[in-house]
Amino acid sequence: MRFLKRKVVLLPLSDEENNETINDIQTDKPATKQSIQPFKETKIQKEVATLYEPKKTFTSSKNIVKNYGRALTNFALSKTAIPYLTPILQREVIELKEFREFISSRKDKINCIVKLRELLLVRREDTTKIAAMRRVFQKICEIFIKFFSVNWIYSSSKLYDKMTHIKCRFKLLRRIRDPENFTYFETVL
Repeated sequence: MRFLKRKVVLLPLSDEENNETINDIQTDKPATKQSIQPFKETKIQKEVATLYEPKKTFTSSKNIVKNYGRALTNFALSKTAIPYLTPILQREVIELKEFREFISSRKDKINCIVKLRELLLVRREDTTKIAAMRRVFQKICEIFIKFFSVNWIYSSSKLYDKMTHIKCRFKLLRRIRDPENFTYFETVL
């Protein structure tokens, strides 16, 4: 409220109103109706009012999963992930080149929960190599969510609602750890 009062006091007066208030102050006359400035809403006051309005929330869980899915695949293909990938790949007996080909072939298709779940979920009919690659991708996704996601969220200028992405981090981490139950993703604010 004090900010609004300051803004009202700082409103520019017309020359006539300014002269009248100066004369009233100098002669110690009581204020007249003409010397009291009527309330006019200025551009500054409108901006102040919009600051206190609740923001329109952007809660599309499809876009959140899509954004995270692209970030996860980009991280898996980046040079930053190599120190984390090498021990995991050695345990699963997979070459880095094979893993990168596997991820890059599926990178553009991740646009919803179903596609991200397909990339994480190990099925019975998968070959041992594909199952191992899915497990490696699952581990690298966990590493990204834990250690790199906050930096990605705040450095990315394309993300609309950064706080929603931050709040959904651990929900997504739980679903990455258990992809069998990754059937929905609801954002609750």
